[in-house]
Amino acid sequence: MSAHELATTTSAKRFCRKALTLQRQLFRLWYRFRADPHVRGAPLTRAQLITKVRPIERRFFALAERHVNAADADVSNLARALFVHHPHFFTFVHEEGVEPTNNAANAARGIGDRMPRAGLCRVAVNRTLLLRADLSFAVGNGSA
Repeated sequence: MSAHELATTTSAKRFCRKALTLQRQLFRLWYRFRADPHVRGAPLTRAQLITKVRPIERRFFALAERHVNAADADVSNLARALFVHHPHFFTFVHEEGVEPTNNAANAARGIGDRMPRAGLCRVAVNRTLLLRADLSFAVGNGSA
């Protein structure tokens, strides 16, 4: 179940709806870049993908920035995660060989099925937890 389905307040639902709209736009471009035959439009080069994704990145950041201090704790927490870790969520757009999900890694380890695209809020939370774990490890080892 996604965060949008779990959202109980109007502000939480609105935030997730806006985030999911941006996510759909982002993945539509990603699948064009990957030359997915089910997506309309000519395939994109990496340079075209980056150019077309930049406005979406800015809108994600602006959405997060507007909601960092939201009264709803769930909205505020997710917005803060998106705000703080914003650059990491778009690594797959800018770096060759980086996938937007960890589906391939999970499949290699025999963990679960593919995560649905509509799970943006869940992806954001999972990536935030992974980033925090990485940072904790680095700090604990004196690497950070």
